[in-house]
Amino acid sequence: MVSTELDPTHGVDVEDVPSAAWGWSKENHKLIQIGGILAALFMLAMLHGNHTGKVEDIFLIGFAIAILAVVARDWWLRRRGWTR
Repeated sequence: MVSTELDPTHGVDVEDVPSAAWGWSKENHKLIQIGGILAALFMLAMLHGNHTGKVEDIFLIGFAIAILAVVARDWWLRRRGWTR
């Protein structure tokens, strides 16, 4: 007899991925975006330090901008439905 319950694995074989039974086999894109924002903020917080040169500041700001650009691009494309 066919069951009417929803399958929480979403097409993932539970034998291959045991955590799929709990629904943990998918990526959580919001959590990844929040992690990217927190990483960029941490890099900007490292601007206040014991270094005297400006080369470190330039690299920290550049990498923080790059991370925020990737997060913004991912958010924009997902919002528009252009990527899954």
